[in-house]
Amino acid sequence: MAQKVPQTTVDRLASVVPENLAPGGVPVYVGEEPGGIELYRWGSLVMRLPATDRASAGIENEYRWIERATGDLVRVGIAVPTPRFRGAPTRSFERPWLLVNGTDGAALAEVPITERGRIARDLAVGLAALHAEAPDDAPQRLVLKSQRNAFEEHVRGRPQEERLRELFVRGVVAKPWSAAPIWCHGALVPHGLVTSAGRLKAMTGFGGLHAGDPAIDYAAFHLGFTAQQTSHARVVLRALAAADDDALWLRARAWAAYVVARLLADGDPHGVDALRLLTADT
Repeated sequence: MAQKVPQTTVDRLASVVPENLAPGGVPVYVGEEPGGIELYRWGSLVMRLPATDRASAGIENEYRWIERATGDLVRVGIAVPTPRFRGAPTRSFERPWLLVNGTDGAALAEVPITERGRIARDLAVGLAALHAEAPDDAPQRLVLKSQRNAFEEHVRGRPQEERLRELFVRGVVAKPWSAAPIWCHGALVPHGLVTSAGRLKAMTGFGGLHAGDPAIDYAAFHLGFTAQQTSHARVVLRALAAADDDALWLRARAWAAYVVARLLADGDPHGVDALRLLTADT
């Protein structure tokens, strides 16, 4: 997607970063996350600038909770974008923004499908670590069935509309999550998983971090992996005593259908690949 925040504004924001944190050179636009957060690589760090008011809420949510929620994830060797500096809103840029640790590597979406098997198992390890019981004051997320109207807006007229609707409805009517809410990433997509040498190296895009149903994160298996790779990941999940039952995976497919419909509606090129994987494994 094209850069929305003017480069002069980006440079002005970078100028307020304390000298001991500021890398050399200038921030370079590298893309936009789903949800409207623009990314600018700056040396070993990344500037995360919200392009919409909704994205601003994600920035604040990420800043407040990411270190508290992801300690176990980091301990199993999967990096997260730890905040190094929070930029306050100003007249020239009226939204908060973050400077975070960057991670070198290739997005999962850039890895050939046949080379993703070990990454799927690494993701299972990471999600088992992340999915700990959340505190009572953690942010909450709307349940799947509340997204029906938004799903219909996204899916109407899209490729395989009826198949996506079938997957979504099956998840809506499946048994809901009844255990205590657990920490969920909330927006895992293949281009938000960073890989290196065939292993999962980092998760990014924690603006949707919340307490809820792990199915929303398990959707990533249907968006980025084959059915066989997902089956092997489930073995790892069960070995780690992570949540794993048929109703959960029906809800996971429904969330995946929702994400695919949204990506297609937004014209995101990753939507086509995700659609192919989702409909191939169901």
